[in-house]
Amino acid sequence: MLIGTGGNSGSQSAVTILRSLALNELSEKDFLYILKKELKTALLMGMQIGIIALLYILSIGIFILKIEWRIIPVVVISQILIVIWATTVGSTLPIIAKKLKIDPAVMSAPFITTFVDTTGLIIYFTVAKIILQI
Repeated sequence: MLIGTGGNSGSQSAVTILRSLALNELSEKDFLYILKKELKTALLMGMQIGIIALLYILSIGIFILKIEWRIIPVVVISQILIVIWATTVGSTLPIIAKKLKIDPAVMSAPFITTFVDTTGLIIYFTVAKIILQI
């Protein structure tokens, strides 16, 4: 759930930005505006998905799968951070590529998904290490 949501969020942001760049609706000068808007959206989406993760863990996770309760904050916080990270990466990398005179389409869904999935694991393990003190 954590990694899949991150990859999907990042890909969707990248596609939205790529489309806007292709139609000349955005330029590199809009970078801070886009980043601010995407961060707001990511925070809201991350919190909503975090609540769904919480409900899943509280219902199925604890009672059926016997997940220890200490994992709840790890999953919820990781989910929020991964969505924020994915959306930020997905919305900024195409703009950075264009600024560097690289075809922004190179920063398409497969690249973003792979990058966000890999770094999402790092986020998850870091949060687990901090919260569970392991």
